[in-house]
Amino acid sequence: MTKHETQRAELACITAFGVELRSLEVRDLPMLCHWRNQPEIRPYMGDDRPVTPKIMEFWLNRARGGDVVWPYIVHMGGKSVGYTELKHVNWIDSSCEDGIFLFGKEYIGRGIGYNVVLCREIVMDGLGLRTLVSRIRSSNARSISFCTKYGGEYVRTEGDFLVYRYEITRRRERLKAIARIMGMAEEFARHFGKR
Repeated sequence: MTKHETQRAELACITAFGVELRSLEVRDLPMLCHWRNQPEIRPYMGDDRPVTPKIMEFWLNRARGGDVVWPYIVHMGGKSVGYTELKHVNWIDSSCEDGIFLFGKEYIGRGIGYNVVLCREIVMDGLGLRTLVSRIRSSNARSISFCTKYGGEYVRTEGDFLVYRYEITRRRERLKAIARIMGMAEEFARHFGKR
């Protein structure tokens, strides 16, 4: 087993901060396609064309065969509530891009995105990734606000996308403060020490 295969197995299911991140599986693709094709999500995707399970299965097989995409379904209270990923992993400079969305109006605006990024930080830690980059459509005000609260610093504009960068020190400081506000400071300390 290669190092990245071992990591993929070790990080296949992470439960922390009130959510569970479970590696995306073929059985999740119809649900993910449904979510991704919805009008409240699709316009904000990097590729905003409609997707099908067949297209997504091709993508997932490529992702599983490599070490640059780490896709997860987000579960909360036993229900699938969203999706997050680390992608374009660059092992040389310990960086990656991210993606995240929640599906269902009942999950929007309740702070669940912070639960997800706190849990996803465990994956980043396990992979040794220090720098995170987000590309957000300029029309996505909610994600821009989330990004800046989470510690993202604006870097540049690329077409219709604003690019934010999160360095580990600032990101962890923000996450520690968010965990404290959410009443999860002890859990944060268990996972990340006093960093």
